[in-house]
Amino acid sequence: MQLSAAAPRALSPWQYNALAEMGKNKHTRKVIAGYHRTIIRHEEKIAAEAQRSSPDSGLLEKWEKEIDAARKQVRKLEKRLER
Repeated sequence: MQLSAAAPRALSPWQYNALAEMGKNKHTRKVIAGYHRTIIRHEEKIAAEAQRSSPDSGLLEKWEKEIDAARKQVRKLEKRLER
């Protein structure tokens, strides 16, 4: 069995680090998008719950806290992307 003449080359440390960073940025952007979806869903839930005749204040408070936490994480991750 003969090996192909076009055998893959090993990546240099710089190339490997560049590829790793690209993957991290993509992952970070996906995580940020997930937090944005969570924020939108919770805002929709809050609007729907507020329309009820007797809204559950516990649920409203819970969703608002989760929105605040998601926004905080988005800010943190966006700072990471700026580096």
